[in-house]
Amino acid sequence: MKPWLLIDVDGVLNPVMSGAAAKRGGFVTRHAYGPAGWRYKVHLSPEHGRWLVAMADVCDLAWATTWEHTADREFGPVLRMPPLPVVTFDFARAPGSKVPGILRFTAARPFIWIDDDVTDLDRDLLADSGTHHLVLEPDPHVGLTRAHLDQARQLG
Repeated sequence: MKPWLLIDVDGVLNPVMSGAAAKRGGFVTRHAYGPAGWRYKVHLSPEHGRWLVAMADVCDLAWATTWEHTADREFGPVLRMPPLPVVTFDFARAPGSKVPGILRFTAARPFIWIDDDVTDLDRDLLADSGTHHLVLEPDPHVGLTRAHLDQARQLG
């Protein structure tokens, strides 16, 4: 069974950058409404989508972002990605951590989690979980790189 490759959006596929830097880098800029109804500017690179789709030979892809289903509906098509499963989170029950939702979703299956905002609480929960996992933490000003996916491919 292939491991999950769990993908965050902000800071990973949507790096922190100016509109001019995004344009120079080949990113497509879109506006989307977040779960709370706020409108956000999002910079996405179709190249990231190609890299991720190419990982499907060794990993099963899923969204692990607070954008939840919005990522699949709004960002997946821009990235030219197929529809993906979505990890859902219950921050009322697990404030400040995506890990309980991730563990529920992966159901003890190995996973690679790519997220720029992994906390000490997340690390502690993962250490206590007994799961086989790899956490990759991109610089939020750079986002996803080929090196991250090379590391993921080693676990996959």
